Amino acid sequence: MNEGGPNVGLVLIGIFVILFGACIALVGGGCTLFLLASAGQGFGADFAMFFLISLVVLGVGCLILWGGFKVVKAGYSSDEPGP
Repeated sequence: MNEGGPNVGLVLIGIFVILFGACIALVGGGCTLFLLASAGQGFGADFAMFFLISLVVLGVGCLILWGGFKVVKAGYSSDEPGP
């Protein structure tokens, strides 16, 4: 088995979580930038709602990225031998 090495399962899960978080953060960031670029045309209730949603999506994507990096780090620093 893989005694003393990184936990491959945690590393793979972490990589997939990082990719998912990057996609979500890019969508939220892209929407935020698009809304900021079109903000000169006027502010309304719809603009504020969509801007808030895009900021929340950006924040959730960043939190998912952070969680993915923690999972990968835990996979590499695992002192327990694998099953």
